Amino acid sequence: MKKIFGLLFFIAVVMLGFFGYHYYQETYVGETAYAQVPDAVPEKIEHESKSGIGNNAPWYSYDYNLTFVKEDGRVEKQSYQVSGDDEKPLEPGTYIKVKMSKKRVLEGPTYISEQELPDKVKEKLK
Repeated sequence: MKKIFGLLFFIAVVMLGFFGYHYYQETYVGETAYAQVPDAVPEKIEHESKSGIGNNAPWYSYDYNLTFVKEDGRVEKQSYQVSGDDEKPLEPGTYIKVKMSKKRVLEGPTYISEQELPDKVKEKLK
C-alpha cells in the first residue's frame, strides 16, 4: 500500500513540475519583437482606482491591438495596454521594440528608428 501511495505521489510531483515548467515558459520567457504603432490613437479610457491606496484617484489607459514581428519573421497579434495616472499614448507611426512572451509584454516598449529594424522584420511590417 505504501508503494502505491509513493508511486502516486511521485507521478503527481512529476506532473506538477511539467505543467509548472510549461506555464513559466509561456508566461515569463520572452523573445524580442517589433511593431509599428498605428496612426490612429485609441480612446483614452478612465478607470476607477480599486486599490484602496492613496486618494483613489482614477487612472487612464490606451488599449492597442498591435501586430508584432519577431526577429525570425514570425508574426503575432497581441493586445497592449499603456496605463497609469497621467499616461500618454504611444507616438503614432513610430516603431517599438519589446520583449514579449506568449501571454504578455515583459519589457518595453522602447522606441527605435526604422534603420534599427532587422531585415526580416522590415519586410513583414510594411
